[in-house]
Amino acid sequence: MADACETPTTRHPLFYYEHGMTIFQVEFTLYKLYHPILVEESQVFAALFGYGSDAIPNEGKTNKSPIFLPNLTTEVFDVCPVQIWPVSVQETHPMTQLTCF
Repeated sequence: MADACETPTTRHPLFYYEHGMTIFQVEFTLYKLYHPILVEESQVFAALFGYGSDAIPNEGKTNKSPIFLPNLTTEVFDVCPVQIWPVSVQETHPMTQLTCF
């Protein structure tokens, strides 16, 4: 986790929502997403937040303490919000045919 915090990061141009609740880091990119949508629409995220979510209380709450996802690329992770976000986002994003994990 230390490597994630020490690495210079940038906000994703589409998937960093100012009013989002949970911050993820994939490679050098930060995503700020809506926790309720993630949990309701994805079994993977429901499991992530259901087990051990209190291990690091502030993890995912700030840009300096994101939830670091080390084994993904931004190209792969970009597919997930597209698949679980409202149709209005899906219509404007080029990856609507791909499948989230």
